[in-house]
Amino acid sequence: MELTQKAEEFLKKLLLLMGVEASFDLSEHEDSLFISLNTAEPGLLIGRRGETLDALQYLLNIASNKGLAERQRIVLDVEGYRAEKKKSLEELAKKTAEQVISQGLSIALEPMNPFERRIVHMALLDYPGVETTSEGEEPYRKVTIFPKKEG
Repeated sequence: MELTQKAEEFLKKLLLLMGVEASFDLSEHEDSLFISLNTAEPGLLIGRRGETLDALQYLLNIASNKGLAERQRIVLDVEGYRAEKKKSLEELAKKTAEQVISQGLSIALEPMNPFERRIVHMALLDYPGVETTSEGEEPYRKVTIFPKKEG
C-alpha cells in the first residue's frame, strides 16, 4: 500500500475517533505529501499554538511511513493555519532583525518548535546585518537574532 493511501486511511480513522467531520485534499510533491484539512472545528484540530496539529502530523507520519522502503514527509495543515503562521513568523523575524540592527543588541524570540524556528532562520538567511542561532533545549529552544560581526 502506498504512502498516499495509507495516510488517507489513517487520517479518516483518526478524525472518526476524534468525532471531527472534515474533508481533505492531498497533493503530492517530489519528496513530500501535503494534506489540507477543511473543517467547521479548526481550533480542535489546531490546538493551542498549533500543538495538536503538530501531534497529528507526527502520528500521521509515523503510521503512514511504517513499512515503506523510502520515508516521505507528510505535512498536515488545517484551514491554511501553517501558511498564516509562516507569514506572521516571517514578519516577526524581519521586524526583530530591524530592532537588532538599530539597537546593536541580540534579541531572543519566544520558544518555538523546529518547524517555526526553521521559518525564522530561512526568513533571515540573507538578511543584511543579522545572523541567527537556535539555543536551549526542547521544548524551550528559541531563536536568537544577533548583529552580524563585521569582517
